Amino acid sequence: MLNLKGARWYKTDLHLHTPASKCFTDKNVTPTQWVDKCIEEGLNCVAVTDHNTGEYVDAIIEAAKDKNLTVFPGVEVTCSDSKVHVLVLFDKNKRSIHVNSFLSRLKLEVDKFGEQDAKVNFNVMEVIKEATEMGALAIPAHIDQFSGLGSVDHATREAIFTSEHVYGVQAVHKSFYLNLSEEETNQELTSMYGEGTVSREKAKEWKKALLHALEKPISILTFSDNPAEEGSTKHGLWGIGKRYTWLKMDEEINLESLRQSLMLPELRVSNDFQGEGENPYSEPDFLINNIKISNTRLNEDNEELIYFNPQMTTIIGGRGTGKSGVLRFIRGIFNRNNELEEHIELYKEQQDFYTTYSNTSDNDVKGVLKESSIIEVIFSRYNIPYKIKACNFQRHSQEIVVERWNEEILSFETLDQQDSNSILKLFKFDIYSQKQIYEIAKKPNALRDKIDISIPNMDEVLQEKDRIRVKYMHQSSKLRALKSELEYKPRILTEIDDKENQLKKFREGNYQELFEKNKQFSNENLELSQLDKSLEENRDKIKGLVKDLTLKNIDIRVFLPEHLEEINEINDTVNTKFEIVQANLVDLITIMDQLRVDTQKLVQKSKWYNNYITNIDEYNKTKEEIGEKGIIQLQNLEKLSAELEQKKEQLENIKKVEAQIESEEKILDKIRLEYLAVRKQVTEVRKAFISEVIGESDKIKMTIKRFRDRQNFESLFRKVIQKEDTYSTEINNILDFCFHGNIENKIPELLRKIHNVRKGENDDIIVGRFVQVIKSLNDEQIDELMLIMPEDEISVEYKANNGTFRPLSNASAGQKTSAILTFLLSYGDVPLILDQPEDDLDNYLIYDLIVERLKSTKSKRQIVIVTHNANIPVNGDSELVIAMDSHSTCIQADCSGSIENEDIRNRICDVMEGGKDAFKLRARRYNLTYVNE
Repeated sequence: MLNLKGARWYKTDLHLHTPASKCFTDKNVTPTQWVDKCIEEGLNCVAVTDHNTGEYVDAIIEAAKDKNLTVFPGVEVTCSDSKVHVLVLFDKNKRSIHVNSFLSRLKLEVDKFGEQDAKVNFNVMEVIKEATEMGALAIPAHIDQFSGLGSVDHATREAIFTSEHVYGVQAVHKSFYLNLSEEETNQELTSMYGEGTVSREKAKEWKKALLHALEKPISILTFSDNPAEEGSTKHGLWGIGKRYTWLKMDEEINLESLRQSLMLPELRVSNDFQGEGENPYSEPDFLINNIKISNTRLNEDNEELIYFNPQMTTIIGGRGTGKSGVLRFIRGIFNRNNELEEHIELYKEQQDFYTTYSNTSDNDVKGVLKESSIIEVIFSRYNIPYKIKACNFQRHSQEIVVERWNEEILSFETLDQQDSNSILKLFKFDIYSQKQIYEIAKKPNALRDKIDISIPNMDEVLQEKDRIRVKYMHQSSKLRALKSELEYKPRILTEIDDKENQLKKFREGNYQELFEKNKQFSNENLELSQLDKSLEENRDKIKGLVKDLTLKNIDIRVFLPEHLEEINEINDTVNTKFEIVQANLVDLITIMDQLRVDTQKLVQKSKWYNNYITNIDEYNKTKEEIGEKGIIQLQNLEKLSAELEQKKEQLENIKKVEAQIESEEKILDKIRLEYLAVRKQVTEVRKAFISEVIGESDKIKMTIKRFRDRQNFESLFRKVIQKEDTYSTEINNILDFCFHGNIENKIPELLRKIHNVRKGENDDIIVGRFVQVIKSLNDEQIDELMLIMPEDEISVEYKANNGTFRPLSNASAGQKTSAILTFLLSYGDVPLILDQPEDDLDNYLIYDLIVERLKSTKSKRQIVIVTHNANIPVNGDSELVIAMDSHSTCIQADCSGSIENEDIRNRICDVMEGGKDAFKLRARRYNLTYVNE
């Protein structure tokens, strides 16, 4: 669904024969069948290169019309010297007549057209010269095979390979290309041609030709030469696309885009010896496809649609053309303004831009938006297109609508608010201006969040850290609740002592033994009562079972007549026996009743029962004898004993709590160690990430210093004690104490000092008015302090001119920017948007640093970059260049395309710093002859 603009990778096979070649086996193959086979093999671009004829070109081009296949007219020419073959390709708008006209120019007789062995009376260099004069492109064919350049002398090959008109050659043998052993080479040759077909001397000639080509800055190409079958020297449908080369060309393929591709082999060419022939580029999971800006103050009543290439898009233009405004719209619609809050000036600039228009009395004009403005961005996440639309602008507020592409109805569908928020949260991209990069360079610790966001498993580690923190807080709260129960221990101990003293007085009377004995019998009688109660409950269960016990009768109506007598007998038998079961259960009720009676009789006949009755009589008689005062004494005795037992039980519970507290404190300490371990894991993950993305960089060094960010620790400490900007001296004393030595050891020491001060002890660090601050902290604040640990410090060093590494704080503005930019370009797979990152950098740094990084980075992530330096689009080989209109007062693209687009090249030379010099540098870099590009 996404409309992709700019250069991209195409699967090409530029050496193909048709039935026009007399060695094509099946003359009945139609142009449509030929084209369909190309498409079936996934080819995007092909060339018709029959032997010495252009006869079939028109038919193939006609068959490919309206199909996703670009066809270059061409021919395979056999040259006079050693019958070397050369592919000659014409632009796609040429036809058979142009190919045949070229052959006539080479003085090939018409009756020889199509014959493989027919040759022209021109050598290789002369054929190349003639092709160039006719605007065609010459590619020496299968240089390491029969009819290749292995049959010519070294000087001739040198002239061919260094010719300004030769950009690539076709190779055949992987063993030569990889310079494998003679044994491995023989295995490949035998597999392709049969045993003994290629002599050892011939193989050496072929290999020498390819190794010679590999020494030169020309493209090594692999094409099929479509054999009729495996190992065949004749041609047919079977071999189409069996060998191919991936070429990066403009979206509008033509001969110039092919030439530009071949000029940059390391950037735009990938033969099937490389990466097993797989597409060298994989579209990123996250990309921004386009932005549409409608009816803003920068384009009144108009809309501007700007596309971005999945790899690298460069936006160029003079001052005031709105090129940076495009990025500001992207930042605004995705609500990424908050990322600039720590950079006050940058934040204000963005806020003043992405807001509705206002003009104050002092002519302070702000805002490019109108209430009726509409900003739309189409982006893709894991190959699913989405559209975000911003409208109904009110100052800094906007209405956001998110839509998802529905492949079934081929349209966007609006998402609900929850899904919209989720998608916007999950769609990630990095966006930086040069000023923002410089601000980060001044405060390297600002990179910490950028690093964490970019580490794949960091979210899980940080979530684990937060989980353990919550666990610690919960455990600490539980421990405080347990400790609060110990507050009652002294009072309970006193109450137990008091009650035991009171009981002692009662025990001095003559009634203690009787009271204790009565209490014992009461407990024993209660136990026997429970036995009787249990018997009664079981009797009631049996009675309930009798009531609930029912049997389902058989419905004889469902049976056939011949079975009725038999079924009735079964039914009667079951019912009779079931009635017996019910009767037995009724009998059990009677048995249970009798069991209760018998048990009661046994108890009443026992010696225990006699003693029990005797005790009750004595107890009651004694109560009558001692009168009211004695009764009160006995009642108090009973009450005091019960209360004493209750207090002793409470004391036992408190002892259990004390034991539990000891256990829970160990758990709390363990949780704190877990928290510290995860914090250390965060550091190690960061170190591993830095090591991976920076590695052995000769430009920059980055070090993660665990728990050494003093400024972060101060911020955390002040936040906990709720003193944001006071007590500077006292807090600096604490910071000096903690950061003088091992921070992991010093912070526990600080916590002990805090606890001692809260208990009223004096301390040499926490003094003066600050003592009261510490004493006034609540339990939750103390918990926070128990986990407080400074963040890691990010130390950045740059390579100075003398070759030594120095702290970034000592660097110039350009060196600071280059160091941080090096890091930002070293990692990540989400879109990277840069606004004029080359400011403060000289041309050497731009080319040596930014350009080289961009070329490697764009293969892994989408890059959109606004720039005024020509080296970035030209030598960075930008897949899409958007030239903003310098003559318009609106935000408007004048033209767009890749470098091979003549209009784009002219705009680069006209409006960019060092435009022509950049093209000259490009030519020197790739050993090309500079022609007023």
